[in-house]
Amino acid sequence: MTSRRNTTGFILITCMIVASAALALASRAPTKPLAERLAAADTVFVGVVTNKVVDGEWVRADLLVETPLRNAKQGKKVEVIWRATVDGMPIYDTAAGTKRIAILDDKHEGRYWLRDDKFEDLANLAKVKKLIIGSAARSRKLPGGS
Repeated sequence: MTSRRNTTGFILITCMIVASAALALASRAPTKPLAERLAAADTVFVGVVTNKVVDGEWVRADLLVETPLRNAKQGKKVEVIWRATVDGMPIYDTAAGTKRIAILDDKHEGRYWLRDDKFEDLANLAKVKKLIIGSAARSRKLPGGS
């Protein structure tokens, strides 16, 4: 009887772990290559998380533009939103004061979505600048490019 309880407990715990992992993976958008994310972005800049407000599972904040890279103005605040948890399971969060590269393209409730695939590490700044410059140069060479 004890071994049957142990086996049942083990199976239950394993199922819970698998379900938690599946939920975490399902809630994360697949990360596209950096070049694709930059090409699709409305605005790109180095920003700092400010005015962070947690409301249940949702977080609303502003990103203060420190270094504009595309369609952003230095010193402007850009409103962002993200879901930090689903049913109490953490999926994404970033602390107030965090400084990273914002690659923003889609909105929810009038704010840009912010996730780990939209808030790139500063270590990639040179690569991001190179991709943006290369993209601008290619668009100037194409017929109809501006």
